[in-house]
Amino acid sequence: MEIVRLKLTPDDISPPNIRYDETADTTQITNDGGTTWVDVPEIDPRSVNQFDPLSGATASCDAAARIVAALQDLVASILLAGDEVSQAAMLAILFGWLAVFGLFAVLVALLALVAAAIIAVGFAAFEAAFLNFDWDELTCIISCYVNAQGRLDQNALTDLETHVSGRYDGTQAQLINLFLSTAGFGGLNAFAASRSETGDCGACDSCTWCWEWDEAEIYDVAGSFLVNEDVVGLYTVVDAMFEANIRVTRIEFDFAYTPSGGATFVDGGGGIYNETYPSDPLASNTPQSPPGGTVVFDEPDGLNITALHCYANSRFDAPGANYPLITHVLIEGTGASPEFANGSSC
Repeated sequence: MEIVRLKLTPDDISPPNIRYDETADTTQITNDGGTTWVDVPEIDPRSVNQFDPLSGATASCDAAARIVAALQDLVASILLAGDEVSQAAMLAILFGWLAVFGLFAVLVALLALVAAAIIAVGFAAFEAAFLNFDWDELTCIISCYVNAQGRLDQNALTDLETHVSGRYDGTQAQLINLFLSTAGFGGLNAFAASRSETGDCGACDSCTWCWEWDEAEIYDVAGSFLVNEDVVGLYTVVDAMFEANIRVTRIEFDFAYTPSGGATFVDGGGGIYNETYPSDPLASNTPQSPPGGTVVFDEPDGLNITALHCYANSRFDAPGANYPLITHVLIEGTGASPEFANGSSC
């Protein structure tokens, strides 16, 4: 492909006091004629929802179908342009793809970089990447990350890009994720809300997964969890933790108190934490007596978990009582099922 350099600045098509900064990868505003620029990510069209959410039982599938239709339109336009397309022409294709959502005019500098990246792939490789491509499968994949209102957020988009990277070969994954990240969840949600395609996800695999561990698996030193036992003041505590980037809809764990000798239970409880451990639990439970309890966290729209802590503590009126035991953990989530070191599907 021939690369033709185009001298075009954001001032040509958007207010001169707003720009896209490549280093910060965000939009900026100046109030002093360009001497200083301040990051204002909240006006970045990639993260602004310009349309109302969808409704109805098929919203997530319809949204996925419309996003895929928009991607197909872009691929078709690039293929139609042929192997002699200039950078200026590629920029025009990208701008036409997104500029229907007017806020994207400010990202002309970003689109110029994306145009160069597509040209760098080469026309033959681009064409091969999408020859006989299974767009229905991509619709199924995207539908797993769109919520019931037909929208993605940044966490869901990040998870989707991770799934794409694992499912498709290098060039396919590179290009699909380039298109997704260029639009951002704001642009993808705009496609979903403004187009009219309807989806058919009846043949798609399940978008949910479930995994569980019993007591032996939780305490397995080679397993998914790192278990720490400690004494904190008058309490004996246990924390089962694992680090993983997963999107969950439900976490449930059971814990038991195990007094020894004649010790009498005084108080205790359990909690579920993400990163903020040992404060601000996602869910907690403080039963008043043995044998223990269950802690449940429900988030139907999903929550990204990066460091999960299942925590329990107990206090007895005499020394020698044992640490509480975490006896069962169950996690349900959306998207591709993660790879865990042990445990089993439920």
